[in-house]
Amino acid sequence: MIILYWKILLKPANIMIIKSGVKVLDFGLAKSQTPSDETATLSNVVMGTPAYMAPEQREGRASDVRTDLYALGLVLAEMATGKRTPALDGLPERFAHVVERCLETDPDARWQSASDVRAELQWAAKPQPTRPTRRMPRGIWALAALGIAAVAAAGILLWRRQPQAPPLPSQFSITLA
Repeated sequence: MIILYWKILLKPANIMIIKSGVKVLDFGLAKSQTPSDETATLSNVVMGTPAYMAPEQREGRASDVRTDLYALGLVLAEMATGKRTPALDGLPERFAHVVERCLETDPDARWQSASDVRAELQWAAKPQPTRPTRRMPRGIWALAALGIAAVAAAGILLWRRQPQAPPLPSQFSITLA
């Protein structure tokens, strides 16, 4: 019995938005679980779009679900930034965390399943509670600045008005008893 599985080649060109939602086209390569079966994709051949391949896939190493999650991270980054290179500057922190973990070079450091990514994306989409900030009205800041300036001016005036010590006589003596 031959067992086949499909390797999804996820990239923006394979994602179409249609009236009823989103469709993923080109489901990728069929690969046999039986090493001697040559009816499916050739063995020991690296296939796919290099720009969307995980490091282990480009190196011809074993691929699994985590390989697809790497490609998903690239697609998410490209959708969010409009650039193929995954520069995540300026993205919301939670979303960037999800994408960064998808793009880990070590498959063991990536999310282990699509359901993990889904849960994290749902978490990232939740509004973050904001801490109420207590801002002082502008008038209070102005009064505080005016008060500081007044105290500084008063200090300078008092310092200048201090009576000077009388000059010492040119000749004086100290008597010790």
